[in-house]
Amino acid sequence: MKAWLIPYRGAVISMMAVLLLLAGCDNGSPPSPVIARVGDATLTLEDLRSYVPAGVLARATRNDLLDYANQWIRSELLYQAALGIGYERDARVRHRTEEARRDIIVDIFLQDELDMGSFISEEEIRVYHANNQDAFRRDEDEVLASIMWFSDQQQASRARTEITGGATFEAIATDTSFQVTAVSLEGRYLSRWDLGDDLAGALFGLAPGTISNVISVGGVPVVARIEDRQEAGTIRALWEVRDDIEALLAADLREAKLETMLAGLLTEADVTVDVDGALAAIHNPPMP
Repeated sequence: MKAWLIPYRGAVISMMAVLLLLAGCDNGSPPSPVIARVGDATLTLEDLRSYVPAGVLARATRNDLLDYANQWIRSELLYQAALGIGYERDARVRHRTEEARRDIIVDIFLQDELDMGSFISEEEIRVYHANNQDAFRRDEDEVLASIMWFSDQQQASRARTEITGGATFEAIATDTSFQVTAVSLEGRYLSRWDLGDDLAGALFGLAPGTISNVISVGGVPVVARIEDRQEAGTIRALWEVRDDIEALLAADLREAKLETMLAGLLTEADVTVDVDGALAAIHNPPMP
């Protein structure tokens, strides 16, 4: 969760800067729950929704919200301190603010203009998969598995007994008495590298349909069931790569539409390019 707030160390935290611009804005909508406050400035739930992906925010825990709040408070304190000594009048600030404004406007404009996802048909996806088989060939052996992590050995052993007796993985995963700490239910095929040494060593020796013994993965008890196994060199099924193909086709369409849009704008706008004067100034700067 924290990665959405601080993408990398040492750079301007652009997402948080957007939050600072949004915080306190009144758009006429009903009040949004206030998560944090510094003086008159507020961080609301609506502010978070404006830049945290909905799927990420939907999984946010109380600790995640506290992390968001604490990092916003840090940034807001620094922001208010900078305002207090007049940094909003600094030429560098004005220049970078204008750059950020231009980037945000262009980004949102392109999002609206170049949304190509709805233009990709299932038939196009199927044809691309059929015509590009080599692109989807497996480099390694892979297994499809349902995996559950437990709080202790006793819970894992009890769950394994229930599963071998006919209980489904889904039923165990949602039964709070088993204290399941994490679960992966047949999401995607996994290689030995994906699984790690402990899980790979246990799972690659099992036949499809087999329930593993309780496996210790870094001291954490795990129970898994092998659903399928595919050898290196086999072609990934369409369901495995459908989203990747759609994204690739949409990206190609976006690029084509962008180039068409720019070509049209160039014919309508008064655009000139003259780099000779700049080159002369660079290579032959005037004498002081």
